Amino acid sequence: MSLLPDVVPLDRADEVFLERARVIAHGGWGMVHPNPMVGCVLVKDGRVVSEAYHEVFGGSHAEVLALERAGSEAEGTTAYVSLEPCNHFGKTPPCAQALLRAGVRRVVFGATDPGVSSAGGADTLREAGVEVVGPVWNSRAARTENPFFLHTAKDRRPFVALKLAMSLDSRIASAPGVRTRITGTEAECEVHRIRTGFDSIMVGAGTLRADNPRLTPRLVPPGRKPVVRIVLLPDGEINSSAAILEDIAKSPLHVFCMETATARALDRLESSGV
Repeated sequence: MSLLPDVVPLDRADEVFLERARVIAHGGWGMVHPNPMVGCVLVKDGRVVSEAYHEVFGGSHAEVLALERAGSEAEGTTAYVSLEPCNHFGKTPPCAQALLRAGVRRVVFGATDPGVSSAGGADTLREAGVEVVGPVWNSRAARTENPFFLHTAKDRRPFVALKLAMSLDSRIASAPGVRTRITGTEAECEVHRIRTGFDSIMVGAGTLRADNPRLTPRLVPPGRKPVVRIVLLPDGEINSSAAILEDIAKSPLHVFCMETATARALDRLESSGV
């Protein structure tokens, strides 16, 4: 059963298939930005005909991939889509039109597309005689599924998240400036998975010197663009053996300094490839 609050109540079958679309959409994490993550499941007579998710930015959308996999069986199906089918020509044609051409009978979608140019797919489908159910999820639930896309589309601001490891007694280290392992293996794996969804990772001088981090995601899908690493380093001084300097060729490093940083420190940064 879906954990997302519903705006439109669904019967059990609709709930199960829309939940499946929601789950598979996450296969696009870190690969489709600035597009949203979207999953699509085509169902006929209670049987899944095909399913797909938007795999990579610039590639076919979830609905189109699912229709291609279904072939002629797509006619008469119900399409369960985590986001309202798009209604514009971008890098790919509109999904609403693809669903119409395939003869899809019914569409159930989770969240409304807030895009200025891409929204309106639901209305297009309804006007063409397709039964449309949605949006099913409320705005808070929708943001949970596509936090980056919906935040930037609605608020026109970068999405910023804080990563914080803290012990049960509210400490982030055993002592000031001392590197202390707090998170376990499972938590670290989850952090690296989350990192692949962001464009950049930023730390301050204190974290750089105490933890000597690399700031690189360890679980990077093939074809994923490099994550930009950012360090706020007022004096510009960085140890030449710092781990963060070892992966510049794979993951760019940007350092922000104060005007008081010495020319010597800036030269060392530039010579390191920063």
